[in-house]
Amino acid sequence: DGAGDGAAGDCPWPVAGHDLARTHTSPCAGITRDTLERLQPAWFHETDAEVTGAPAVDGTLVYFGDWDGILRALDRTDGSEQWQVQLPTSPHVYSGQIPTSPALAVIEGIPAVVAASGSSVNALARSDGSIIWSVDLADADDPDDPIEVEGSPVLVGDTVLVPSDVHGADGHRGGLVALSATDGSESWRFDPEQGVPARGCGAIWGSPAASVAEDLVVIGTGNCNHDESWTRYSEAIVGLTLSGGEPLWSFQPHEKGNRNDWDFAGAPNLYEIDGRPVAGLGNKDGSYYVVDRRGGELVWSAEAQRQTGTGDGFAFGGFIGALALVDGVLVGGTAVGDCPCQHAFDAGDGTLLWQSDEPTGTYAAAAGVGRSATAGSDDVTDNPAGAGFVFQGGIDQTLRAFDVEDGTTLWEATLPAISSSGAAIAGDELFIGVGFREPGSPATGGGGVQAYRVLDPGEAAPTSSSTTVPGGPAVTAVVPSDQACVGAPCQIPFTLKTSPEGTSPAATLEITPDPLEIAVNVEDLGEPADWLDPDGAAATAGAETFMVFMSPRDDKPELGSVICTFAAGDDGCTGTEIPVPAEQWTRLSIVATTDAETPPTLTEGFDRLVTTQSFDPALVAA
Repeated sequence: DGAGDGAAGDCPWPVAGHDLARTHTSPCAGITRDTLERLQPAWFHETDAEVTGAPAVDGTLVYFGDWDGILRALDRTDGSEQWQVQLPTSPHVYSGQIPTSPALAVIEGIPAVVAASGSSVNALARSDGSIIWSVDLADADDPDDPIEVEGSPVLVGDTVLVPSDVHGADGHRGGLVALSATDGSESWRFDPEQGVPARGCGAIWGSPAASVAEDLVVIGTGNCNHDESWTRYSEAIVGLTLSGGEPLWSFQPHEKGNRNDWDFAGAPNLYEIDGRPVAGLGNKDGSYYVVDRRGGELVWSAEAQRQTGTGDGFAFGGFIGALALVDGVLVGGTAVGDCPCQHAFDAGDGTLLWQSDEPTGTYAAAAGVGRSATAGSDDVTDNPAGAGFVFQGGIDQTLRAFDVEDGTTLWEATLPAISSSGAAIAGDELFIGVGFREPGSPATGGGGVQAYRVLDPGEAAPTSSSTTVPGGPAVTAVVPSDQACVGAPCQIPFTLKTSPEGTSPAATLEITPDPLEIAVNVEDLGEPADWLDPDGAAATAGAETFMVFMSPRDDKPELGSVICTFAAGDDGCTGTEIPVPAEQWTRLSIVATTDAETPPTLTEGFDRLVTTQSFDPALVAA
């Protein structure tokens, strides 16, 4: 049964993007312009690991997975845990075991939830989490097979579509796999590297969209740094038959031989322009592309955030999370890079309607409330309170609702931690995952799901908790560790932001464990204010000094410590203690601040960032 079936209850959110067309919009939500001001935190369910996939929601339960590979079902009303299951894990994942959303359906009459973990795909009964079937996509004869599932599976009829990625590992193949919903057996497989040597160029780490009426699946594929394995399906939007996985068409905006890591990620939006069926998808190059889904011809493209190819095979910015289609407007955010980072296009012709400087980047999908036409249907439901709006969370630990018409921020809330999860909107409730760390860095805990609910008129908001900064003596020694920067100087890269014009910044870091000494030496940083986005949140207050800041968790910067400060023209600074104690520290950052005592606020964090260095393993107090 399809993704829209078997998800009982009024106005569910059964799959990533809400529907098979991945509109990322709820046409029946009880959250409206009139009720936004009464949208308040309802509960928070904390987990030991990050939650980066939007939850799936039926009439009674909220389903989500975390980076430890645990799938949970919570009561919608109070967040109490109904069951949890540890799913199979893989030692080769890039980020976490379950970085993405589960999908709801009915399998052989059983209400089910399908979730990927590591290299496995699992179907479970929604009632108690019992396993219906579980399959592993990895080669049983290859213990080093790096294949994993980072995009959200989706059920279409009696088929489960599963994207897979191998992160460019030589000798391995990713692609799209179709499994039987009944028992998990393989029905067909599409390999973007078909007919060429396996060089890891077959990555699909976004989520597929589908149209049953057209016998069509639309996917986006990753970059390819090996010319001998470049095919017409590399770095492409690709159309396949749903029934057999045969390629129908492809669209490629980049030439073979580029080394810019310009993947197609997110999930394709399927919709129509004056009766013409199209598919749209954002790319890490900072542009959004719309193609005819009958033949793959380009209909329009539009640039949101210009990305400069470095040629080193790795990129941070551009579109990673999917866009939402609301009231004829495509709205979504771009990741780390030069902001503005929130964008809206006319879905018909690609006109850039507005951009917002308020967010400081996001890896999350957008989620809308308003009108959205699903693929193969002319049924369009109006948002009862007028023009639609879009929710977007981000790396500034803030969830916002943007007016689709002009980008005005209609509502915002501080999240318990940084979020790269999309929101799931169900009736008058909203659910979003939180918790974030750089892939490959040590786990720090503190993930979970935050629920919001529209309160009844006159109803008091529930009491919310705040983060408690730990007390105790300053840390004056850390445990020695075998990594760069500890015991010897290392270079700190300047790759996350564009350096101010006329500067060639350089920095080194050396940490002496005992007695503790944290020495940062810099060259040619320019003025602190030059590192601020002139249109960003920090521009009004400005910046007068540089600060060295240590963080115990990527998702809780407010628990960090000021190590030392230095002025423009100085060659750096040295600190001999970490003032705020913690169990570990995962990151050191240089930031541009208003004074020597005040660290950046949560919303200003990235805007004030100069550069950063992560620790793996984390530094631990001696």
